[in-house]
Amino acid sequence: MLTLNPMNSSFNKLLTFKTLITASMIIVFSINLLLIERVDALSDTKQLVLDAWTLVNEGFYDPEKFEEIQWKRIRQKTLQKQIETTEEAYSAIEDMLRPLEDPYTRILRPKDYELLKSSNFGSEINGVGLQLGEDDDKEVKVISTLGGSPAEEAGIVSGDLIQKS
Repeated sequence: MLTLNPMNSSFNKLLTFKTLITASMIIVFSINLLLIERVDALSDTKQLVLDAWTLVNEGFYDPEKFEEIQWKRIRQKTLQKQIETTEEAYSAIEDMLRPLEDPYTRILRPKDYELLKSSNFGSEINGVGLQLGEDDDKEVKVISTLGGSPAEEAGIVSGDLIQKS
């Protein structure tokens, strides 16, 4: 009669090995979870900054400028700042846009925007309310129109091409 000693069998050694590996993995993952910093959702003020960055990132007329000024790094550094109020968010956006050195890429605070909409006669800012960009063929196309603008009233929509007549 053949008797198997359960302690010496290959099966039990493999089972013990798998149990040790599993326990080790659980310990390692548990420690990692404890060491991971808490990730908080963006506050409304930081979301405002991120939304502004995204708008410029998608519609800026000279995207090659982004590499020169390290545009993505500017976003990261800006979002690391303490931004708790809307005023701090507007200031952070202004600081973020400054390296672009473009007088037409700027933030208008709500009060200034309302003033601009109500009367832009005689001001140095005049326009038809278009955001322009280039398509793949290097033609000028409409990215978007400003609500209530002359462009919107004229029926111009996103995707329209601007051509010389």
